[in-house]
Amino acid sequence: MRRLLSAGYEAYIVGGAVRDSLLGKTPKDYDITTIATPEQVRHVFGRRKCRIIGRRFRLALVFEGGEIFEVSTFRREPTMKERHTRQDDEGAMIWNDNVYGTFEDDVKRRDFTVNALYYDVNRQKIVDRVGGINDLNCRIVRCIGEPDTRFVEDPVRMLRALKLVGQNSFALSKNIQQSILAHAQLIQSASPARLTEEFMKIMNCDSALGIVEACEKYGFLKFFMPELSRIWDTEGGELIRSMLKQHDECLEEDDDFLSQRSFAFAIISLPYLLGCMDIEDIVVHRHWAEARQQCKASIRKFFECFDVIREVELDLCDLAIMMPTMMYARKLPFALRDSPLYPFAYELFRMLTMATGNLTDRFRKLPFPTEAAANREEDAWNDGVGEAESAADDAEIAASDAHPENPVAVENSDAERNARPSGRRRAKSRQQNGSAVKGVKSKTESASVAENASDDAPPKPARRKRRKKKSSEKKTDEEI
Repeated sequence: MRRLLSAGYEAYIVGGAVRDSLLGKTPKDYDITTIATPEQVRHVFGRRKCRIIGRRFRLALVFEGGEIFEVSTFRREPTMKERHTRQDDEGAMIWNDNVYGTFEDDVKRRDFTVNALYYDVNRQKIVDRVGGINDLNCRIVRCIGEPDTRFVEDPVRMLRALKLVGQNSFALSKNIQQSILAHAQLIQSASPARLTEEFMKIMNCDSALGIVEACEKYGFLKFFMPELSRIWDTEGGELIRSMLKQHDECLEEDDDFLSQRSFAFAIISLPYLLGCMDIEDIVVHRHWAEARQQCKASIRKFFECFDVIREVELDLCDLAIMMPTMMYARKLPFALRDSPLYPFAYELFRMLTMATGNLTDRFRKLPFPTEAAANREEDAWNDGVGEAESAADDAEIAASDAHPENPVAVENSDAERNARPSGRRRAKSRQQNGSAVKGVKSKTESASVAENASDDAPPKPARRKRRKKKSSEKKTDEEI
């Protein structure tokens, strides 16, 4: 803000940061609006600290102090010619909102009165030109202009109005309620990428359940997430609401898992996906490929309005397929415990247990993610050391067999092998004693082998020499 103001540009903090501050909440981010264009903003902060994004609505992202600030330019109402940029639209919907204007124009272009509050840093004063503070005190959501026009211009505004209802317990004005009922189907014409980002914002707040319930209450959910609306009154819908309640409680505790995109998609869709899969095929017959294809089809159907990238889809499939195994299998497969998704599956199963209340005993038997990782490392280390010791023993046997004329050395080596513990037992004892050396013989063993060896016996080839070298030495002795 100071740098923009010192460069001679008018700038304000606007939107949710001012609204949340007045409500006594801590703002999650700060949006800045200014008279400067995105190119001018980048000139002020430099190319390394500023990047211009967006096609429909261009803005500048400023990276400062480890945080990201969205800096937008004052907008004005576009003309009908400026609106009509697509052949399949008559100009009602705004496809290009990059027409710049003044501060007064920008106030009129805002969606709701509670979001049209500007904070002037120089005067340390809130600028309110539309009665937003009064509506904030009354906890009512009111449109700036006609709701029908605003929602047709940008259908995502209906979702933002319902987010205000779910997050802050606001009430919708009557004209907004009527407009949402009339134009809710337009949300399916919005960009899937925008809807995905709005969905992630819902899942990253601690009021996801309230927002989804508000969408269902005002008839918006059947167009935003049709499959969720279809099962809303069933047992699966009740389980999803319980999962969302657990999600909101975990976010209040700042759970790091919930920031993951795949985990957020899994919370709201897991009961639906489990209902579409054949549990017996997964647990008993282990038909993983068929279950994966079935799960992918269910994911695409449940999130048909969203842009689910391939990586998220694959992770979501794996998390859903892990659940039946964790529920009913006698022992978790090593591949499941070894999966990098197991910590997320463990947390997801915990939330499912809390939502249902029927899987508590099963959940207690599951290995904790850190314990499972420690067991994997121990088993891998023991197996690796045991294999190394076994290979060393095989090399020693081959070396002894290469000199049959030395019966003393062969007899001593056989006795030594019989008296020596197996490779796995030696690996376990060395691990308990804190030894990290692998395949090293003790000094006493080396001394006993040297004493029992005959003076006239041919020298024993070194263990580190390759087998090819040993065969060459054998031919040399026979020639001699």
